[in-house]
This record gives sequence, C-alpha cells and structure tokens, in this order.
Amino acid sequence: MPVLAWTVGLPFWALLALVFVSGMFDTPGESARRVLLPGLAVSAGVPLERAVGHFEGSARLSVLVGAPVGGLLVGAVGPMAALAWTAAAFGTAALLTVVLIGGVESAAAADTASTPSQGYWQDIAEGFRFCVRDPLFRLIVALVLVTNLLDAARSNTLLPLYADDRLGGAQALGLVSGTFGGAAFLGSVVFGYVAHRVPRRLTFTLCFILAGGPSLLVPALGLGLPWMLGSAAVSGLAAGAINPVLGAVELERIPERMRARVFGLLGAGAWAGIPVGGLLAGLAADGIGTSATFGAVAMLYTVVTMAPLLGGSWRLMERPRPEASARTLPGGTQGLD
Repeated sequence: MPVLAWTVGLPFWALLALVFVSGMFDTPGESARRVLLPGLAVSAGVPLERAVGHFEGSARLSVLVGAPVGGLLVGAVGPMAALAWTAAAFGTAALLTVVLIGGVESAAAADTASTPSQGYWQDIAEGFRFCVRDPLFRLIVALVLVTNLLDAARSNTLLPLYADDRLGGAQALGLVSGTFGGAAFLGSVVFGYVAHRVPRRLTFTLCFILAGGPSLLVPALGLGLPWMLGSAAVSGLAAGAINPVLGAVELERIPERMRARVFGLLGAGAWAGIPVGGLLAGLAADGIGTSATFGAVAMLYTVVTMAPLLGGSWRLMERPRPEASARTLPGGTQGLD
C-alpha cells in the first residue's frame, strides 16, 4: 500500500484488492502457527493448555496494544508511513520465526513429508470428512458458529448503539472494549497455568456462560458505565479461559498430518455466522429496541452455551486419563497431557 501510494497512486479498488488478499492469507498463517504449537510445547516442556494460553494471550495483547500504538503512529508520521512501519514489523516477525523456531523438528512435519498429498480438493475433502465424522467437532463448530454470531451482534452493532444512547459516545465504548480486551489477555495467560489441572468440560461451559452473560445482561437492564466496565472485566476474564481449553482439545484430537486443513475448515465454520450477526442485531434493535435485543441475545447465549453440560459426545473434551495415555485418538494421534 505505501509503495503504490508513494509511486503510481493507490486507487480505492486497489486498496480493496490488497485488503482482500491480506485477509485471504490470514487463515493459512493462523493454521500454520497452530500446527507448530504442539511441537514447540513439547520442545519447551510446557503443558499444551499453557502453550495455547500463552498463544491466545499474545494475540489478545497485540490487539490491545496495537490499536493505540497504531493511532499514535498515524498521528505522528501519517497513515502511509504508519503502514510502512507495520509492514516492517511483519517482516521482523517472519525473520524471528525463521531464526528462533526454524530448527524445531515437529512430528507433524515428518508425518506430512511421509504422506504424499492426494491433491488440493481431495485433501480438503478429507479434512471436511474428519470434521463431519468426529462427534465432538460437529458440536464444537455448531456452538462456536452460534456464539460468534451473537458476539458479532453484541460487539459490532449493539454495543456502539448502547454507547451512543446511554454511555455518552465513543470514549465510553473504547473504555468498555479496552477493559474486555485487557481482562481477556489476563485470563488467557493466567488460566494457561492452571488449565491442565481443572476439568475441561465444566470449566469450558462456565467460562462460556460468563463470557456472554454479564456483558449482555447489564445493558439489557439499562445500567450505566460503571456496571458496564465491571461486567466487561468479568466477561473478559472468562473469555480468555475458553481458547486454552478448546485449543488443547483440537490439537489432541486432530491427526497431525491433517491439522492445517482441519484448522482452516474449523475457522471457516466458526466465522460463517459473524457477517449475519451484526445485520440481525441491527434489525432487532430497530424493531424492539437496543436493551430488549441485548436481553434476547443474553437468553439465547446462555441456553446455547449450557449445551456441554448435557453430556454425550461433549464428554470427549476431557483429557485422557494417565492410565489411558497411550490410547490412540481418531486418525492415529496420541493424546498429549
């Protein structure tokens, strides 16, 4: 973007094309980082849940810090120069990856090398069949699809409307969002140290309920900024504890040679409802009001996130017992404790 802007120009259509290409490569990069994670955790002697907690915490911290730093850069040197600094940061990250983890040999790399590809579409179909046939992943994708849709309704539509109507505008919205993000970062890092010692299914369910419930109930009752900040802190701490559990379950159950394609499919399924969430929330807010819509979303969120308590295939979330650590998981992988 800066190169075009400083030379031949950057028309709007070219900006959209570059943003599209950038977004298209986000998911492969995310999948690759997750594929590397188990091997790095084993090399470092770190429990898998803790490794996932640090991974998620670093992502949340980067968002929390990146937004104000980006604003300062734009104000100090201008938007295009700020983009150039951002590009340099990406290049530095790539260089650090090559230097610091390039020598780590993972079982996934060896397995992938020894298993020839059947072709792009065949590999994607194999990953899709795994997601459909695995009884736990079918439930996880359905749950995360619905909760992401509801989260998008809350964050993208309802919170800005509520902030403008009840809290005094964008500054209050920034405080609420910043409180949630900071608490989520702390939750990811701190919970990573205890995640391998607690029951997964119950913890996952309670954290999911708390991640949505307080932050939805407070605006449903029409309460003010202090209550919003408190609920954002509670919900953020709980939200930060969800992904360490979920990430460890995914890494344990997905065959190593299929992790990249399955992570991509899981990500696509989880994100499918997000564009719809904001639109439905806007229509509902126009029809029944913002607070009433918050109340409806809170009820639906609570009911949906209680599903793991029903048992059944949700019990597969629990880590293998020590005496069963040699049990082979679907696809031939071993459980990681």
